[in-house]
Amino acid sequence: MKRSDSIASIAKALAAFQKDVTQPKKSAKNPHFKSTYVPLDNVVDSIAETAPKHGLSYIQTTVTENDKAGVQTLLMHESGEWIEFEPLLLPIGQKATPQAVGSAITYARRYTLSSIFGIASETDDDANGANDNASKNPTPPKPIMATKAEHETLNKLVDLFAGLRSVSREKVLETVNWDGQKVLERDLAVKMKGGLESWIDNAKKEAAEANKEESA
Repeated sequence: MKRSDSIASIAKALAAFQKDVTQPKKSAKNPHFKSTYVPLDNVVDSIAETAPKHGLSYIQTTVTENDKAGVQTLLMHESGEWIEFEPLLLPIGQKATPQAVGSAITYARRYTLSSIFGIASETDDDANGANDNASKNPTPPKPIMATKAEHETLNKLVDLFAGLRSVSREKVLETVNWDGQKVLERDLAVKMKGGLESWIDNAKKEAAEANKEESA
């Protein structure tokens, strides 16, 4: 949270606001949790009715980050004092839809304004659009790991290539970025196997050509 050098006036104004504000009714229903809450429109109306009397106003800007969306709120006073609150971000899933983003932003606006101005809007989760969207993008399944036999094949290829090139086994392992023991994902093991086999074929061809030149 950031703020102006002094917040004496804005603190006094907030205290007066919270004394005068009329708490809005919880007129919206959340079917997922069978509860009620104060919708954003009512929160805004309640604030707009009382805040100007005490020199209070605010700005909310949309913020997105990776697979999250929300708002950042700046509370201002006519004296020039201000308080900038940390962004409130909610998950919207990797495949975000406009509905999910809008739901997250609406919830973030309502929740933040209610917290700052002391509105009892109830903290039920009416941002189900965002959460439902996230649930439709489950965590990817665990990768398939290479078998013991596949690892043994890789080690044999490493030894073979090291012999053909007259270099140490450690040097080859360093080149392929593997220690010879670490369990590899199958996709990576397949790529490594293909690469080693290609290197071995090239090494054999070079050796054969060198033998021909010597014979000639």
